[in-house]
Amino acid sequence: MKPAGFDYVCAETLDEALEVLGQYGEEVRILAGGQSLMPML
Repeated sequence: MKPAGFDYVCAETLDEALEVLGQYGEEVRILAGGQSLMPML
């Protein structure tokens, strides 16, 4: 089973994270941590 496509954004500041949230609205999800999960995707 293949996961759905996604764009990964690594915000370096809170302002950058808020900008991305504003651009994508309800389509965006925040993933905190994920050190083991992200390489597997």
